Amino acid sequence: MVSKIWLPVLSSFLPLLASARNLTATAFPLNTVEIPVTADPVLYFTIQNDTNTTQETATRRVSYFVYDGQAIIDGDVRFGTEEEILQAAVDPLTKRSASTKHSKRALSQSTPNRWPGGRIEYRYESELTRASRHLNFEVAIKRWEDTLPFLQFVEVSPPADVPWAPSGPRTIRAIEGTVSWSDIGGAGGEIRLGDHGPDSIGVYTHEIGHTLGLYHEHKRPDRDDYVEVVCENMWQPSDCATGSGWAAQFSKEQPEWVNWAGKYDVNSVMHYDPWAFSNGLGPVLKSKTVTELCSRCRESPTKTDAQRVCEIYWEDCHSVCGDGILSSQYEECDDGNNLNGDSCSSDCKKGPGSLCGNGVVDTGEECDHGPSGSWTCDVTCKEIVYPYCGDGKVNQISEECDDGPSGSATCTPLCKTITTPPPTNGTCFDFCDPLPPVPDRNMCDITTSCTTIDWPGARSYGEHYCACRAGYRANGVDVADMKQQYRMPWPGQVRVFVKPGLVCDTPCTEHWCAEVSEKAECF
Repeated sequence: MVSKIWLPVLSSFLPLLASARNLTATAFPLNTVEIPVTADPVLYFTIQNDTNTTQETATRRVSYFVYDGQAIIDGDVRFGTEEEILQAAVDPLTKRSASTKHSKRALSQSTPNRWPGGRIEYRYESELTRASRHLNFEVAIKRWEDTLPFLQFVEVSPPADVPWAPSGPRTIRAIEGTVSWSDIGGAGGEIRLGDHGPDSIGVYTHEIGHTLGLYHEHKRPDRDDYVEVVCENMWQPSDCATGSGWAAQFSKEQPEWVNWAGKYDVNSVMHYDPWAFSNGLGPVLKSKTVTELCSRCRESPTKTDAQRVCEIYWEDCHSVCGDGILSSQYEECDDGNNLNGDSCSSDCKKGPGSLCGNGVVDTGEECDHGPSGSWTCDVTCKEIVYPYCGDGKVNQISEECDDGPSGSATCTPLCKTITTPPPTNGTCFDFCDPLPPVPDRNMCDITTSCTTIDWPGARSYGEHYCACRAGYRANGVDVADMKQQYRMPWPGQVRVFVKPGLVCDTPCTEHWCAEVSEKAECF
């Protein structure tokens, strides 16, 4: 990554604003090539509209710069050495056929190699590197560990000056100037950490996101629905029509390359800052949904970032600190944020002297109904102010109806009027609740997620159901049994929804999980 400086043709290379020194667009001459792409096999199979299950050869246009012998694509992702990317490059005039053998390296866009058990081993290349980068890098590590308690970052000592290795610990190397990058996923590889001044912690947090397996948020296929790319404000050379030059940093990925399911997050720590690659004439990224993109909001993982890492490490992830769901085995509290200074700290531990959750109203508490709270007392020991949805009283400002916490045939549990009759092929599954004020409302198995129906036009808009990961269905359940599971449309993909508690780790055998019976909508 490269950071923003306030001079003509000098700008930010980062998803965060940073104080850059001595960096110009011309300092990084670009080469544009096309390289092979390996799609995610599950997503490729489910997204194709035909029955041919053989992955066709695909290529992706990338622009890269070379720093210290390494070929860097997408601003801060290490492809390999310059020799490796040139060996992998495909002549655009003589594209490879699907039958052509190709033993050179391809860009893998599938689910990256995971660190076993969520244990990330790392080592500093030298004591000098440790002395210069240790403090900020360890703070960035703690931001991820606080949000996802299952992650374990373990420093391997003593430090060793070793070359890049395809396995084993990740090597932390210092680099001059405001440039940082990382390999995607584990294990082995390297993270290069530059000196980004006061923004170093946020930059390092972003690079750790790559190490865990996350891709750039602003390259999602649905990016244009939320963010506009202003090409005239971009570093030159840039050709947005062909995705060449610096414009390659903003090219959208294909749906089948990565699991992009879920809501677009403009505040993701993996999203570029609006001034990234700006020539100083204005921001490169402009929001279509909010007044202005925040320039200094991307310094810690968001709940969305955490949930995506959780989906990659679904076998190991047991809780997300800050999602408002108390996992009593791993958290002492969860007040729905990652802030310190309140009754629940950023790592979901009770604050000093806090007795919230012991069932006794102590000094400073409005109520105390135990660690899970209740309908009238939340998990921070604050009274829930009336009126609220589910109290049986219609609040004319925010509610269309209110038939109690379970809703009714004419009113949803979210206090929205049901204006159409239920479908003839059965009713929807029980609701789950990602932020339950009542214990045991989020009943989804760890292999599923409590998912919001949030695409425009859906009749069940705003409701929450247990959904399998993209490309998976329920274990041991008849694919035609709509009382246990069914398919529903999902933007860019299809998801299988299941009865709360069911396990989903059986890969679908047909594209779009077509073997599972489809229900077009609920209500």
